[in-house]
Amino acid sequence: MRWSGIELTTSRSHVRRANHSATLPLLLVVVIVLVAAAAATTTVVAAVVVAATVVVVAVVVVVVVVVVVVVVVVVVVVVVVVRVVVVVVVVVVVVVLVIRNSVKSG
Repeated sequence: MRWSGIELTTSRSHVRRANHSATLPLLLVVVIVLVAAAAATTTVVAAVVVAATVVVVAVVVVVVVVVVVVVVVVVVVVVVVVRVVVVVVVVVVVVVLVIRNSVKSG
């Protein structure tokens, strides 16, 4: 007598053999499902890794651009300040020299 893949007999060895043969296809199905789940998980993990890499690269690019802009602004400000200081020093020196010459001659 067969019932759902398990042979029901009076002998225990027949029942064991029938159970083993019914377990094998079930085990195969479980292995196939696990392999499919692993493949899907690998795909999801790969997608997450790619997305995380894109985000990290984007953040690094933004940080580099911000640093470059800040450095350029600082250099421009320093150049302008140095020029202004040089002009002020030259004007002060010229004024002092003119005042000294006018005091000496006067």
